Amino acid sequence: MGNASLEQTIMSLQLLYGVKSSIKLERLRGLSKLVEQVTRQQVPANAPIVGDNIFKTESGIIAGWWSRLEPQNMPLKIFPFTPELVGHEPIGVLLGKKSSRDSIYYAAQKLGLTIREDTVDTILEKVKTTAEAKKRTLAQDEFLEIVRSTS
Repeated sequence: MGNASLEQTIMSLQLLYGVKSSIKLERLRGLSKLVEQVTRQQVPANAPIVGDNIFKTESGIIAGWWSRLEPQNMPLKIFPFTPELVGHEPIGVLLGKKSSRDSIYYAAQKLGLTIREDTVDTILEKVKTTAEAKKRTLAQDEFLEIVRSTS
C-alpha cells in the first residue's frame, strides 16, 4: 500500500483512458525537479514519466532503431509518449557497455564527426571498456577523447 504517483496516475488516466484534466503535463518534469530540490530526495533516473534517463537509451539495438526513426520524427514507435509532453528534453543515445556500432555512428553524427569504417570497432571497444571501468555511461567529452585518440 502507499500513495499513488501523481505523474503516473495522471498519465495513465489521460493516455490509457482518455480522461482529461487541467494538469499541465508539460510541467510534470519541472515540478518533479522542484520537489527533488526542496526535499533533497533524488528521483531515480529510471523513474517512469519524470526520471532523467527515461528518454535516453544505451542499448545498441534501440540506438540503431532510433537513428533510423529520428529523421522521420517517429518517437512513438519506440516510446509511449513524446518527451516534450511531460517537459523532458528530446530522446538521446547514451554511450556505454551496451552500445553498438550504430550508437557510435549516431553519437558521432550528432557531434558533426565522421567515423571511418576501419576505426568504428576500435572506438566501440574503447567506449565499452571505459564505461565498464567507470561503471557508468560516458560523457560527451570522454567520447570525443576516444574518437580523437583512435583517429
